[in-house]
Amino acid sequence: MAMVSSQELETILNHSRDAFLLADNEGRILFFNSAIEELSGFSLKKYLGKNLKLLVNKGLISYSTALEAIEKKQTITGKIETYKGKKQLVTSVPVINRSGSLDRVVCNIRGLSIIQEKVMQNSFNTVDLDTIKLKEKTINYGINKFYNLIEIEGCDDGLVYKDRSMEELVDLAVKLGRVESTVLIYGETGSGKELIAQLIHNCSSRALSGPFIKVNCASIPVSLIESELFGYEHGSFTGALKQGKKGYFELAHKGTLLLDEIAELPLEVQAKLLRALQDKRINRIGDSKSVAVDVRIIAATNRNLEQMVKDGRFREDLYFRLNVVPIEVPPLRSRISEIPALFHFFTEKISKKYGIFNIRILDEVVDHLQGYPWPGNVRELANLVERLIVTSSSNTIRLSNLCEPYRSRTSLLNKEKFSIYGLYPLKEIVNEFELAVVKKALEQSKTYAEATKKLDISLSSLMRKIKKIKHNQM
Repeated sequence: MAMVSSQELETILNHSRDAFLLADNEGRILFFNSAIEELSGFSLKKYLGKNLKLLVNKGLISYSTALEAIEKKQTITGKIETYKGKKQLVTSVPVINRSGSLDRVVCNIRGLSIIQEKVMQNSFNTVDLDTIKLKEKTINYGINKFYNLIEIEGCDDGLVYKDRSMEELVDLAVKLGRVESTVLIYGETGSGKELIAQLIHNCSSRALSGPFIKVNCASIPVSLIESELFGYEHGSFTGALKQGKKGYFELAHKGTLLLDEIAELPLEVQAKLLRALQDKRINRIGDSKSVAVDVRIIAATNRNLEQMVKDGRFREDLYFRLNVVPIEVPPLRSRISEIPALFHFFTEKISKKYGIFNIRILDEVVDHLQGYPWPGNVRELANLVERLIVTSSSNTIRLSNLCEPYRSRTSLLNKEKFSIYGLYPLKEIVNEFELAVVKKALEQSKTYAEATKKLDISLSSLMRKIKKIKHNQM
């Protein structure tokens, strides 16, 4: 058996994504690999040979699992944060020599994403973080404009969010990854329902045991829905494959099955779906034997299923079976603060896709489009960015590059400008609307004088309204 030299071992460790640190029995740093610099956010070179207590005392790290492992002579796993804001999951293992005394401490250091941290906080049992097939980072778009970006394995698009409603939705998706409950996702077309479903799956142990299978119920011909969902045996019908075929339920065994556009299922198929959910068994077409399936169901729709139940177009028993945990993905027009980051994300993605670099979309374009109602939501936004990039004759995209209906901002705003979501005393509605308009003008103006011109009011009137805004925020 060939032995590995110390130099070869060091080379191997320096190619690891995980960081490793070796300390002696008093906590002095003896070795670390190159990955530790990226994960910590600062260089440890000048601390080689120094005690880990120094790093803690200087506030460079929040605490040391290695020092605790030395004190307790047992393996310690804990969350550590560096002064650069980098969060790490560190496991420190004491090495005991033949005489029974502690000789060394080996530390395995891994970057801890926001999602993984949420999993640790929200998990109902011990969680293997290797199940979390996600990468989350913070991106900066403009001065002091920070957004969260989740790159989800299995999805072409990332989940960019900042709005509080989306933060709460991501928190809930992480929690739902720890349980097996059936989830029903509501949301308009293009709002990101599939991303949320994939996020739930990737935060679950099923991400390791089985696949994420998505089925668009509206895209399958009615005559084929049953065979696509449950499969069929050979010779079941004309045109059937000789060897038969597995359905989506069997393909998703040990994993998650997303039934998108669930409202489009015919009533007769709804009955068979309900039976499969209740019995956890399915029957292929042409086969009298049932097959056990272990599948978690996530359903999604842009329709009002409760109303469809009342109208007799959706089975009530199936609705209650699916509606265990209902969640809603908010439309883009209700989280317009995320539009700049989404533009930034899609511009980078599409530029790389087509090899069109140095594309610059002016802020005036993004500001202008924040007044558009986005009936197609995030999908429509992505399509628009792609159109702007591939059709532009220059590297700078201006307002003049916009086509209709995106160019006519005034007419577009009128569609949503006076939407009424609830009835309140008229004075309260008028006051709230007025202050919202003033706040918008202040956000888009560099000076008070510029804001007064946009609002066509006097400076003294503007100052009174600013005072009222500040009073309401107290």
